[in-house]
Amino acid sequence: MVDLTPLQIRTNEAEFNAFLVQIADEITKEELDQMKFLCFELNNNLPRGRLDEIKAPREFVNFLRERGIISPGDVGFLKCLLETTGKIKLANLISERGKQIFQFTIITSCSVDRLNVQSNWSNLILSTV
Repeated sequence: MVDLTPLQIRTNEAEFNAFLVQIADEITKEELDQMKFLCFELNNNLPRGRLDEIKAPREFVNFLRERGIISPGDVGFLKCLLETTGKIKLANLISERGKQIFQFTIITSCSVDRLNVQSNWSNLILSTV
């Protein structure tokens, strides 16, 4: 009997990567900047310099993937970022598609105060103008 597990894993990885591209393509430049700001606020273990270098949403989700923050088994952090920046439809898409296709587990709970983050973000933007 042939073990198809490696093939299934590669297929799931490819589907997951395609799904991340779909999500990334719906993120605007302003939302990307907000998500990068949130990443630094929520997880000080992320290299600030590397976050600052990221210019495209696809590059950002790839960065989260490389750092092990999101994976086919856990997309909670990405869902939290999307919810906090107002991308509720995308966050819901993650929940729906994840359960159906990838058996995602939403491990990370999103307890970010959206108004506080947007206020801090606005203050940061105003201070740089």
